[in-house]
Amino acid sequence: MRDSDVKNVRDVKGTHTRRAKLETVKLNISEDKQRENVTLHKDNEGENAWKNIINALSEWIFLSDTEGCILRTNQACEKYTKIPYDKIIGKSCCKIIHGSTKPLPDCAMQQMLRTGRRANSEIHLPDGRWITISVEPVKDKDGKIVNAIHFIRDITQQKTTAETLKDSEQKFKSIFENANDAISYLDFSGKILDINKKGVELHGGRKKDIVNKHFTKLGVLSFKDIPKYIRLFKNILLGDEPTLTVQINKKNGETKSLECSISIIKTDTISPKIMVVARDITNRKHTENILRKNEQMLRSIIDHSIEMFYIHDTDHQLTYVSPQCMTIFGYTPEEMMVNWTTLVTDNRINVKGFELTEKAIKTGRKQKPYLLEIKRKDGNLKIVEIDESPLKDNKGKVTAVTGALRDITESKHVEDALQKSEEKFRDLAEQSPNMIFINKKGKVVYANKRSSEIMGYERDEFYSNDFNFLNLIAPESIEKIKSAFNRHLNEQEVEPYEYTLVTKDGKRIEAIITTKMIEYEGAKSILGIVTDITERKKAEDELRDHEARYRGLFDNASDAIFLMDFDKFIECNNKTLEIYNCTSEQIIGKTPYEYFSPEFQPDGRKSREKALEKINLAQSGQHQFFEWRHLKYDGTPFDAEIYLNPIELAGKIYIQAVVRDITSRKKAEENILRYQEQLKSLASQLTLTEEKERYRIATELHDHISQYLAVSRIKLDEILHSSSSAEERKIIKQINQWLNHAMEESRTLTFDLSSPILHELGFERAVAAWLEDEIQRKHKIETEFLSDQLPKPLDDDICVLLFRNVREILFNIIKHAHAGKVKVSVITVNGNIQVKVEDDGVGFDPAEVAATAAIKSKFGLFSIRERLEHFGGHMEIDSSPGKGCRITLLAPLKKDD
Repeated sequence: MRDSDVKNVRDVKGTHTRRAKLETVKLNISEDKQRENVTLHKDNEGENAWKNIINALSEWIFLSDTEGCILRTNQACEKYTKIPYDKIIGKSCCKIIHGSTKPLPDCAMQQMLRTGRRANSEIHLPDGRWITISVEPVKDKDGKIVNAIHFIRDITQQKTTAETLKDSEQKFKSIFENANDAISYLDFSGKILDINKKGVELHGGRKKDIVNKHFTKLGVLSFKDIPKYIRLFKNILLGDEPTLTVQINKKNGETKSLECSISIIKTDTISPKIMVVARDITNRKHTENILRKNEQMLRSIIDHSIEMFYIHDTDHQLTYVSPQCMTIFGYTPEEMMVNWTTLVTDNRINVKGFELTEKAIKTGRKQKPYLLEIKRKDGNLKIVEIDESPLKDNKGKVTAVTGALRDITESKHVEDALQKSEEKFRDLAEQSPNMIFINKKGKVVYANKRSSEIMGYERDEFYSNDFNFLNLIAPESIEKIKSAFNRHLNEQEVEPYEYTLVTKDGKRIEAIITTKMIEYEGAKSILGIVTDITERKKAEDELRDHEARYRGLFDNASDAIFLMDFDKFIECNNKTLEIYNCTSEQIIGKTPYEYFSPEFQPDGRKSREKALEKINLAQSGQHQFFEWRHLKYDGTPFDAEIYLNPIELAGKIYIQAVVRDITSRKKAEENILRYQEQLKSLASQLTLTEEKERYRIATELHDHISQYLAVSRIKLDEILHSSSSAEERKIIKQINQWLNHAMEESRTLTFDLSSPILHELGFERAVAAWLEDEIQRKHKIETEFLSDQLPKPLDDDICVLLFRNVREILFNIIKHAHAGKVKVSVITVNGNIQVKVEDDGVGFDPAEVAATAAIKSKFGLFSIRERLEHFGGHMEIDSSPGKGCRITLLAPLKKDD
């Protein structure tokens, strides 16, 4: 090559020293070498050029005849075949590549021979590797195929990556489809991208009618609630990840309540998505509504009754007392929360009452009513009548006693007064709220005013000789009345008992009667005091029905439910015993942090400390919702969601704890996160592989096509100088201009694909060069580059990532910032590389841009942050409208081995 040729090559416009050196070396390829590539002549200079070129390539390239005999090859053959270079020449390509004597059915060589065009195939080698083969025909001047060039590349890593990704995706899909909760994915516009089987079941209809629709267009949300959910969706895009209850209406008219947990899923390889995990809590909400309604009804009955209702445990400790205690005893319900035996006097009737209570607790059977004498708060004495029923758990064990207490002090005074003075008796009887009568020899000889009012008879009707007092008694109670009457005639004591009356107009009244044999007008008579207990019986029935329904709902709930007295479990349902794998005796009386939690929670806090903090907050009236690591009775750990709700019973605050086992959900979430991490790792590998491939293509483009164009231009210049035709010279000049443009475009494309400076001279030199060429020279924006000049060793993947990120930020400045100056600084900070990109442009609101970008599916800055975080770095944005922008990237430097 002449010196003038070399000078012409060096004059070709280039930006960097490395590029010029590469061009100079490659232009040593002579015109003879180019002819050798076509005609395959073996002259020494061409042979050396051929070897230098193909031996520098990482791909295995060889030349064969049309029978597949290998004529020439490069040094990469040893890596692919494990056979020495000199042992391959002259061998059949079939034998060398896949160990067969004949071509395979899909042999690329045979395809090429049939079509006369490039052919490709993919082969799985016996040693487990995958390769691709591309075969190019080499034709003589008559167009006949005389040789073939084979290009072979190892794609094992790409295949393995693809298979791993496919396997991970299948595992994730299985978890996704078979989850017990409904799971759906939405894009940032609100369109549903995917939904699992449970989600389709909850929505109703078919999956194809749900996917690709906006969540507000499914027809399951109430029209009036849609604006609220749209506002909520916008908040989610800004980073809010709420848990909320949503009402949906299925196509069949059924209404469902869903508890939804919403979060944003981010990966390097796919666009961010919104994940919604929904659980059907319709039955639970229905249960809560029933309990609330029943409780309100029962409380209304109790509050309007003249009797006092109470509950005490098997140790006689009062746990509930209705407000009537204020009227009867002068104590508040809180003051009555004591052992009831401490309230009674030493009257002998109290001993019998205590015996009947104990008998009810031991036998589980209701006992007859009994009397107690109790001292009021002001010191006065009250005679009360007690009617109790034992409460049992689902195993038949008595757990408490519920009772109704009626003040009969006045009745006792009436009875006593009757013994002393009939006149005084009549005064008291007429003022009594109870029915009072005297029966002498089977005839009613006295009935007070209250008897007439309640039963609907005039007094004269009661006193008529034709009146049969048994007409006042319901048929089922007649035998009970007759039995009591006969016992009185036999001078036996008769305890108070319940029976049913029938008024004149047929209304039934539940009552309790106390009778006593007295002397009246010179004859033995029966004094009866009757109390209307219809409302009390209704309250008892409601209480019993409420307790039964509550117990049924309580025990059949799908979640474990506790009632806690501060930090002690005092009651639990059947689901609790199933989840914790224990009996009620093993859990009642225990605390949630001693026996049923590990010493430390996953966040590192002690279980006791954290549990008491949550319990205290709930006790103060603040509802608590949190996750917890629990232990079964045998020590097996499981994850749970905990709801702590303060409830007031008889003036005292208790805590209702709802425990939901979320082990399966947590496992699914962990698998999803693990899947995402795998995707991030694979994305990282693919990014690096992509960069290597871009670098390889850029090198090929620079080392071959650019050189061919340069040599072509040189030869055209020679023809131009030797041509005598003005027309020919004009055409040659035009071609020369086109070649110049092609060379310039080739160089630009080379640097767009992969900067040679980045790989040869490092990150800082590459950023400085790109800043000068692209920002200042092309776009006329003033630039400044600063460096602390300290060494900054970077891993290949971080180096590539940082350069790409800086380029992307600079592209954004060009497109959007309208900046007059751009400044880039690179320094070392605490073992990290810090890159700051600053501009004096229009600036922006980062939060607003993030929300807008999410809706429009544009994730430039978001993608930069995610990719950096995967490698242990991060990004900060400091900008506001009209004040420019500063973006700081931080990534770890390579550590010394």
